[in-house]
Amino acid sequence: MIVNRLVTFKTDVLDLIYSVTLVLINQLIVITLFFISMVIFTEQFNTLVKSRRSTKPRLFNGKKIADEIIWQILENANWAPNHGLTQPWRYKVFADSGLTKLAEFQANLYQKSLRQKNLSLRNTPE
Repeated sequence: MIVNRLVTFKTDVLDLIYSVTLVLINQLIVITLFFISMVIFTEQFNTLVKSRRSTKPRLFNGKKIADEIIWQILENANWAPNHGLTQPWRYKVFADSGLTKLAEFQANLYQKSLRQKNLSLRNTPE
């Protein structure tokens, strides 16, 4: 009777050790996969930051950007960090004739500011 209890106890202890070992191995695998994914993400993020380039007006080719791409860019911008979760972002998308009107408005404003600057430079006493 005592021998049966000892065998049962030994079996129960071995089953418990086996179960705990499986749980620990599972957790170790999850942690390892997490760190691997963080390394991959970090490498991808670093590549993205290092490959980012400014686009200068001389590089514009005049091709229309697809609406889907514009909407995806705006969606990504909505997820950008902000101060205090106030979501202060506001966007205006100009296309076609609206873009032409904006360009004309800015060109006129620039010309006006140049004229005012030239006038103010001429009227300053030496």
